[in-house]
Amino acid sequence: MIIPIDDKYRLKSDAAQWAIQKFTPSKKKPKEWTSIKFFANPSNAVTALIQMRVRASDVETLAEALVEVENATQHVLDALSPHFKVTNYKF
Repeated sequence: MIIPIDDKYRLKSDAAQWAIQKFTPSKKKPKEWTSIKFFANPSNAVTALIQMRVRASDVETLAEALVEVENATQHVLDALSPHFKVTNYKF
């Protein structure tokens, strides 16, 4: 299963694991996705993806960070909604 999150990240699963993949195009492979983190279950993958997005933001205060947590969570949940029934996700 492949679940697109945005133009930079997606989740991919196989029989053994879940992975966060990052879009890393090159001249030889313009549509290359690279697995960057691996998880035993989708919940851990989703949490890690949200955390990555918050850490990569340019927030400078705790208040801004808390807003970014909410925004990142909503962004990922919106991407997941066509694939899963998501209710009351706790970060």
